[in-house]
Amino acid sequence: MRVTGIYTNWRRKENLWEILKAAKAQTTPIDLWLIDNADNTPHELKVNGVKRYGHNNELMCWQRWLYAKLVSTPYLFVMDDDLIFSSPTEIEKCVHFMDAHPELDAIGYTGVKLDKGYFTSPHYMSVKTYTEVDIIKGRFMFIRTSSLKGLDESPDLTCDDIKVSSHLKNKALIPLSFANLKEGAEAVFLQKGQKQKREEAVKRYFL
Repeated sequence: MRVTGIYTNWRRKENLWEILKAAKAQTTPIDLWLIDNADNTPHELKVNGVKRYGHNNELMCWQRWLYAKLVSTPYLFVMDDDLIFSSPTEIEKCVHFMDAHPELDAIGYTGVKLDKGYFTSPHYMSVKTYTEVDIIKGRFMFIRTSSLKGLDESPDLTCDDIKVSSHLKNKALIPLSFANLKEGAEAVFLQKGQKQKREEAVKRYFL
């Protein structure tokens, strides 16, 4: 079975080669799509076996969901450009898990339960077993493609993962192996006002 992987490159183009190489090394074949909205990425950048879509940055991360609606494989994943697979079997694990759990719309690596509020509830950064969550964070979301049917395409430029998680009904985290790459000052939770924006998004989409 093939899976589609959608990457959005904006500020961390220096991570791309490592990330795409690790994705191509997965035991499950992946159709790799790169939505390249980094103005300073050389036009001569070519990655063998990767479909590259040029796009400006007016939709920020939301454009990955517009492309996700075009996917024809049964499963797809979106993944930020500061995270890398640390094992070649992670996508294989995702496929097997989703095949075994047809009730699930999506699984991920990190997420949040909303029973105590977005920022007071634990961010489940590492799980040992299947853990149901309300929000799968956008760093890695593995989705049953058919579950995106009916997704409201109007963009959310700040909290796309919260909006998409509100559309996906049944979500869980499973043990996956990733390593962090360069984040720096541009990391999402270091952005000014991001905490408030995400709390407001939870109220807008979930409450």
